[in-house]
Amino acid sequence: MASKSIDQNVTEILISAGELSGDTLAAEILSELQKIKPKSSKAVNYHFFGNTGPALRVANVEKIHDIEELSVVGLLEIAKEYRRLSKILDNLVELCIARKVKLAILIDFPGFHLKLGRKLKAHGIPTVLVSSPQIWGWRYKRIEKIRQSIQTVLCFYPFEEDIYLREGVNGQYVGHPLIPKILKARKEFPVKKEKNLIALLPGSRKSEILRLMPAMLDTVNVLQEQGKNWKYEIAVAHDGARRILQQFELPPKVILSKRPTYALLSRANSALACSGTVTLECAYFQTPFLLMYSANALTAWLARKIMTIPYLGIVNAVLGRFATAEFLQEEIIAEHMASELIRLQESKNRRASMLADFQLVEKKMGSGKAATLAARAIHSLL
Repeated sequence: MASKSIDQNVTEILISAGELSGDTLAAEILSELQKIKPKSSKAVNYHFFGNTGPALRVANVEKIHDIEELSVVGLLEIAKEYRRLSKILDNLVELCIARKVKLAILIDFPGFHLKLGRKLKAHGIPTVLVSSPQIWGWRYKRIEKIRQSIQTVLCFYPFEEDIYLREGVNGQYVGHPLIPKILKARKEFPVKKEKNLIALLPGSRKSEILRLMPAMLDTVNVLQEQGKNWKYEIAVAHDGARRILQQFELPPKVILSKRPTYALLSRANSALACSGTVTLECAYFQTPFLLMYSANALTAWLARKIMTIPYLGIVNAVLGRFATAEFLQEEIIAEHMASELIRLQESKNRRASMLADFQLVEKKMGSGKAATLAARAIHSLL
């Protein structure tokens, strides 16, 4: 794309999102940024351009590339698409130089954005990375690449800020963008627990459902054989997930619900949960859970080689200790998970301890104003 003529009265800013969730957050940040009064009496006109999705386009960001062009998952796929992605990266660098960009805002997709950040930094263009890669979980050495590529990292978890500051990188905790949605949902679906209701949360991806659902159902069968007269509910987010779940022979008292996951969490007394942000949602809805996750053998082997902390779950990572049980790979044994679920259901001490930990997680996670705080941090760099 040819570079446009430069308006000296306009501050050019690159914004690049790598996936839809980042696109949505980016649009929210831009909305908050426009509300901040300029540092001087002189009006400031921002012009944003870059890799956009639907939300950024609605926010009038000039599209250079669509985020669909960056939609690559897996090591082999990234290797195959290397040349095409390199062309996109080089095009963005050329435009940033030609337009005398004041700042580059890079959101998610760290493999691409760290390379882009390094090239921009070499040309004296400041960069801010929104959402830290999970260096605390694996590949901690990536922090050196971040130091070489990024001026400021805006973190979603409080302990990430501590890591960056300790390593001499400017990290700022702004909060998790999911929190406002959770808090809003908690008002819409007030917590009112049904003692005999268990939530089954196998994830939303096809691979997760296919790997975890059999073990979840085996656990239900063990509990029913032990005479536990509990009900089980699965919140089905979309038709694709429903079609996958309907392939399984569901035991008695296991139902598929069309209601939102938040509606289920407000009522569920305990949960079997796939690793991911749903475990943070469980904490906010005061739903004690056990975490389970299974990947293909090669991915699991690699993960164990490069993991830097002993836990996978977000709640445990925020607290810096095991507050919830984790069942990973060969540890996924129905009898063991059934025993832990019985503890969650019937042990007052176990439940009280976990609920207290959930309150601590909520306190540590903060106000839930990620977009506002991110906008303020970005504005301070302009």
